Amino acid sequence: MRSPIERPSYIDDPYPKRFSTKAILTTILLSFLIWLWSLNFLRGVAGIVDVAIVGGIAEWYWYYRNAPESIKADLSRSRLSVILTKTGKLLLFILLAVVPVYTIFGISTISLVVIYIVAVGLLVVTSGNLALADLSRAQRKYRNLEQRVTTINDDAFARVTVDITPPLETLSPKQYNSVDEAVAALENYETKLSEVEEEYTNWKRADQKLTRLRKKLDRLDKTVSPHKYAELSEETSEFLLDEYASSKAALADLERTENRILYYQKVNRVFPKRYKNIKKRIETIKEDQTSRVDLETLPPLETLSPDRYSSIDDTVAALEEYEQQLKEIEEEYQSWKRAEKERTRIRKMLNQLDESVAPDVYSAFSERTYHLDEYASGEAALADLKATTQRIQNYRRVSQIFPKAEKLLTDARTLQGRYSSYDFESFVEQAEDRLTVTRATIEDPASYRRHVKEGRETVGDSLRIISFLQTVDTSHPSIDAYRWRTTVNSALREFSARDLQPIVRKIERLENALWRRENLYAYSWREFEELVGALYRSKGYQVTVTAGANDGGVDVWARNQSDTIAIQVKQYRQGNTVGRPDLQRLVSTLATGEATKVAVVTSSTFSSTADEYAAQFGSQMELIDGDALIGILSESSIPPR
Repeated sequence: MRSPIERPSYIDDPYPKRFSTKAILTTILLSFLIWLWSLNFLRGVAGIVDVAIVGGIAEWYWYYRNAPESIKADLSRSRLSVILTKTGKLLLFILLAVVPVYTIFGISTISLVVIYIVAVGLLVVTSGNLALADLSRAQRKYRNLEQRVTTINDDAFARVTVDITPPLETLSPKQYNSVDEAVAALENYETKLSEVEEEYTNWKRADQKLTRLRKKLDRLDKTVSPHKYAELSEETSEFLLDEYASSKAALADLERTENRILYYQKVNRVFPKRYKNIKKRIETIKEDQTSRVDLETLPPLETLSPDRYSSIDDTVAALEEYEQQLKEIEEEYQSWKRAEKERTRIRKMLNQLDESVAPDVYSAFSERTYHLDEYASGEAALADLKATTQRIQNYRRVSQIFPKAEKLLTDARTLQGRYSSYDFESFVEQAEDRLTVTRATIEDPASYRRHVKEGRETVGDSLRIISFLQTVDTSHPSIDAYRWRTTVNSALREFSARDLQPIVRKIERLENALWRRENLYAYSWREFEELVGALYRSKGYQVTVTAGANDGGVDVWARNQSDTIAIQVKQYRQGNTVGRPDLQRLVSTLATGEATKVAVVTSSTFSSTADEYAAQFGSQMELIDGDALIGILSESSIPPR
């Protein structure tokens, strides 16, 4: 340990603080006693000021008499300089402040002189305290510097020495003209000491960093990269700070070593887990005896050693590149595995197919070997086998529909012989063409299903119409037998039930509500009028059936928002026609405006003269004969009696 510096004698001088405290306490006590004695405000204030002046002068004088000889001259110079620089300002202040007071209150000249002497006394006391404050600041700064120098000198491992000129123990105020100069010298010394302290601190940091790096290296896994670990271990163990001329150079080298250790740390965190994962994935493929992928395209696993790379980024990049290559191989491997499963699935599905549905197509499926060696890649094999699986599934869907198609053809051939007047022959030809299962059918089973459905509907609706025409009177006004037969033949040739459906719907209505002429005669004349009224009511009219007497030839009135129809009802047997005179009776309702239209409804027919007369009125007169009435009633919701 270096020897302590010699302390100047004034550094530990107790006088300034001790005498300042006594002077302050004495001044306060004497001022309080004068205040009690005077019982006068102005005199009390004057006494306090006088005691303060005397106390300040006594304090300074006593301190000056007892102060060390080394700073007496310095104190004198400091007091004198303060007095000389501030007296002029004080005199100017007194003139500006006291003269108005003297003029207003009439203070005597003697009092003004006393006030001036008091002010000078206060200035002297203040200047003395300033000198003492400067001395106290120099003392504190010296003690601080002394402690910092001692800290460095007492450190047995310090690699720097405090060699500053001039030495600290020579910085005494007696060597300077004032305490301020002594303080400036101490501050200059402090600046130089800060540079020494910075170097000292840097060496301490270098020692601590080296110790920390060695501990960090001991915790790392040396097996991840033996070569790099050996280099780092040798580098840290042989690192000697004494070989460096400066702490900054040592810290820079330690920083580079720390970066290499940090890299090794990152490799320790990243590399082992990913390396093991890669190795496991490769072993999984190698252990599979049925594997069809070539691992020779992968670089040797040993090339991933961190010893080959200089940074963690390069190591991670190498791992990612290797993993990407392995991923592509794994995808190919998985494609081959899925292709193998698909091939097994195809063979099972083939055993469940019905060969009779389409022998040619079935042979094409069964004769294939489905050897995976035929394919250049697993992806190509999987795509082809999936397409085959889809075709086999389509074959199964067609097989489910095929019995319906066979039955349809059988029924159509039977109907061809039974109903020779209908074109079932063309339908059979169309059905044989559309319902024979081919490779094209397998590609689109939905179309095959639509053909079967369309064919069944065509045959079913045609048979419905044919059967109806055979059981009813085709001369009925609601039945157009010729058009219906023509439509059936057209539908059979076109293999479409679209045009048959309206006829079938009409037949469904007619089967339960088909009116015949004899039904019209089952009503009395009055009931017949009510029947006609009900018919118009079903069309949305408000209907009134007249009483029968004095009705002016109108049996039924039918009204809606736009028309009023006057209706005459004639229930005649066939052969008894309705003539022109019956119609003329209704015309008066048009002339009077009671009706906008007239209608004559009969169960028989109209004479030619009646037809000619009605034609003169156009749409204002409607004639409904028995046939028309039967057709209208058959298509209405009114059932026959």
